[in-house]
Amino acid sequence: MSSMTDDFDWQINKTLPECMLYMLEHEIMCDISFRVGPEHRILKAHKYMLCSRSPVFYIMTQGSLPETGEIDVPDVDAETFRVLLEHIYSDSVAIPKDKVGKVLYASEKYMLPKLKCACEQLLETLTTSSDAPIVLQTAHSFNMTDLLQESLQYILQSPKQCLNSEDALNLSADCMEMILSSDELMLSEAAVFTFLLQWATYRCMTNDLDISDQYIRETMSSLLYCVRFPCMEQDFFTTEVSTKDILSKDELLSIYRSFNGIKSEIFSELKRKEPAANRVLRYSNLSSTGSWISNEQDAVTLTCSKPVFLKSILSFGTKVATACLSPGVEIRNSTGAVLSSVQRDISIGFCETFDIDFPQPVHLDANVMYTVISKGVSRNVYYGDTCKNVVSVKDMIFTFGDSIQSKTATSAVFGQIAGFTFHL
Repeated sequence: MSSMTDDFDWQINKTLPECMLYMLEHEIMCDISFRVGPEHRILKAHKYMLCSRSPVFYIMTQGSLPETGEIDVPDVDAETFRVLLEHIYSDSVAIPKDKVGKVLYASEKYMLPKLKCACEQLLETLTTSSDAPIVLQTAHSFNMTDLLQESLQYILQSPKQCLNSEDALNLSADCMEMILSSDELMLSEAAVFTFLLQWATYRCMTNDLDISDQYIRETMSSLLYCVRFPCMEQDFFTTEVSTKDILSKDELLSIYRSFNGIKSEIFSELKRKEPAANRVLRYSNLSSTGSWISNEQDAVTLTCSKPVFLKSILSFGTKVATACLSPGVEIRNSTGAVLSSVQRDISIGFCETFDIDFPQPVHLDANVMYTVISKGVSRNVYYGDTCKNVVSVKDMIFTFGDSIQSKTATSAVFGQIAGFTFHL
């Protein structure tokens, strides 16, 4: 048998927000009902709570023509409206990232500035992540210029990370054009076409259209002209593009003529450009005598004062006329997870350093410690006998440190890993 304390636990042993949320969840003394979303789901609440937080709800219920009965809210779905109510009752709420645009819309509709601010703060945390397409679409819809530019720039530099998701397939045609038309998009034209094809196919599915080349072409519309077919590998174009009924005969002819040096009047022949790379060298002096005596794993930690995209690792070159090397590098985050890795077989002659490019630039957050690992270093390469643990480039500071992952004498001030290249 329960005690009186147990029966009234929700009143006497909880904070005020907890009590309010309990009353909302269990519909205790509710005096207003909403018919929400396309499913017309009924959600109940308390007028005094709504009026205390929102001028819109106050006018709705206490104005000269107050609404009565169940109030229709057709433009906000039930889950979003529930988030809004929980914020009103508790002053804090977890906003699902896939709902942030809808919650932002509701916060503006009902004049809830604190909820709007929470949405903007969440968007800021997602800007430089695989969720950047969510930010781009939301920022475009709500004219948030800074967030739009930041998220767009991240997508352009990390397209493989950002565009392989349903969120990317849900982008509007306007947002797609921002991405696909950019000279800075770091994708091959084959990958650009493949993504556009996936996007158009998904749109056909969600709009209950036949997934046919005809409807795909209609869905692509002018976005098709963002693909720079003359810059595409001819084999891919022949096997994967020309076999579909997406391009017209005139367009096909124009592209094939461009492969033979005749300028296309339909599609751009301008190759997309990579952003300028900056070099960070951590060594002051090369080893003047002797050679590196170990081919074990080398490692140092790296911390950046501002977010950057890591493009390549600089490895020390050889001291002999000809050398065949198989160097490999990888970058790990603070938990030890590998963010990217690459291994190359190369033949080089006398040189101080050479680049080992990552498959795609790796985004590094500010003030987070990463680990750079080098493997397969030859015994005949240079090394740094005086290295700097702090390097300044422009207005950024890069800090190197000793790593427990290093199995050699390489440290913050000595050894392998000559530096790296990056762009903003």
